[in-house]
Amino acid sequence: MRGSDRAEKRGSDRADVVICGAGIAGIAAAYHLAVRRGITNVVLVDERPPLTLTSDKSTECYRNWWPGPGDAMVALMNRSIDLLEELARESGNVFRMNRRGYLFATADPARARRFVTAAEEAAALGAGRARVHATASSDYRPAPSDGFENQPVGADVITEPALIRRHFPYLADDTVAVLHTRRCGWLRKGRTLLSAMPAVFVTRKKPPRRFGRLAAELSLVRAMSHNPTT
Repeated sequence: MRGSDRAEKRGSDRADVVICGAGIAGIAAAYHLAVRRGITNVVLVDERPPLTLTSDKSTECYRNWWPGPGDAMVALMNRSIDLLEELARESGNVFRMNRRGYLFATADPARARRFVTAAEEAAALGAGRARVHATASSDYRPAPSDGFENQPVGADVITEPALIRRHFPYLADDTVAVLHTRRCGWLRKGRTLLSAMPAVFVTRKKPPRRFGRLAAELSLVRAMSHNPTT
């Protein structure tokens, strides 16, 4: 074996960062290290191909609608959604991120009042402005079925029956209020999301011998930037 070949083989057995698990959390960590931070030798260790255990099974919903105490979860989710939107823009929204929101409905007048309180509390935590629509001429903006750009944040509480029927005709006639949380939605799951991350994921079926007894059960995925200089 030539000296250069031996050096390459030794290098393939080493990594700057090893991430255990190639689910959405592991893939996201590898992407940010390799592409955004310029760490060029990142390895994911998993017995399955990326995003094939639980990451491709869930609905992949997101929301910044979280109760207190404190604003920690709202701040975390606002930052997470910012990153999702960056990926959507960079990829042409290949994973079909939308901002359709979550809708809560009630026939109980007392719960209608709690909708308003919940929207105001969420606004105080940083989820966005609370808007109450109590007349048929209100400026409520329904959410489009696709896309996420130029949509309101916060929450809309609708208490006007005609407005509810106009925008949500499928709800029961005795509905007295709806709460529409706006910075919420879902996206196409699983490997479609992987295609939005502009990194090269090279799967090696057999890990190096130095992983010992685990070697028979693991596969390695090496994450690298598309840019060969980073």
